[in-house]
Amino acid sequence: MFSASHLSIIQSTLPVHLVLSLKVHRVIPKYFSFVWSLAQFRLVEGSQFIVAFGHQKNTVVILGLDGSFYRCQFDPKAGGEMTQLEYHNFVKPDDSF
Repeated sequence: MFSASHLSIIQSTLPVHLVLSLKVHRVIPKYFSFVWSLAQFRLVEGSQFIVAFGHQKNTVVILGLDGSFYRCQFDPKAGGEMTQLEYHNFVKPDDSF
């Protein structure tokens, strides 16, 4: 199995990807280190987001510059799409910056 030190969040493009990074040591050369997307969550394009691990087990928090807040859960064994647990928008549509 893997530990939390192997998990990271990549959010350079949508969707948000929770990434599992494993490095194979010992006999196998460096080029066999690999990274793959463990879980994903699709967001609306057109805004920027900040993503972090939540304080509850297997959760991530996503904050959008458009005022959106998402809390999602991922299954570290099955992977795939994350489950949305919570959504709020803290900015009214007519608010401007």
